[in-house]
Amino acid sequence: MTVYLDSSVILRFVLQQPDLLPQWGRWESAFTSELSRIEVFRAIDRIRLEGRLDDQGLSDYVGRANTTFAHFHEIFLDRPILTRATLSFATVIGTLDA
Repeated sequence: MTVYLDSSVILRFVLQQPDLLPQWGRWESAFTSELSRIEVFRAIDRIRLEGRLDDQGLSDYVGRANTTFAHFHEIFLDRPILTRATLSFATVIGTLDA
């Protein structure tokens, strides 16, 4: 199975949150976008800035995130993809879906 994982799914794994994707790790290949990398590391930094993460926790999360992303194929967003994401869609699209 080939999967695409967004930042919300990746963060559940990195932050060891409940309700992890049941099929986590049971795929032949996994893809994510470079935007997911940015969102995951920004979320980790936000937790640090809120004072909910000490230095060891920060190191653990960053290390886990880096190891996780090393196993994914990363899709880089070029200008046509970014332009299309800003245009209207036929259905309602949330921020993470866009």
